[in-house]
Amino acid sequence: MLKFRKVVASSLAVLAVSLALPVLAASHRGGEWTYGGYHDPNNWGAFSNYYHGSEEHWAYVGSNGRDNQKTAYAGAHSAAYAFINTNFGEQVTFDAGWQE
Repeated sequence: MLKFRKVVASSLAVLAVSLALPVLAASHRGGEWTYGGYHDPNNWGAFSNYYHGSEEHWAYVGSNGRDNQKTAYAGAHSAAYAFINTNFGEQVTFDAGWQE
């Protein structure tokens, strides 16, 4: 019985870590930027969201290994939401800023 409990506990720990949602938030160029991974076993993805209160702005997320990218634009007082589907372990680039 002890071995079974240990396996279940180990499996739950691995599952919890693998489904953790790494999201970063930062004050960026006068706005608020969040970006990270969307981890659902049926729909892996990455997102970049940017809000700026006084400038037109954009958010970008793109795959480093294939032609899969999204740039979203928004006006002042709105958020730009960019999302792409990814494969498990795929590397992506995040960016955001305001239009000059």
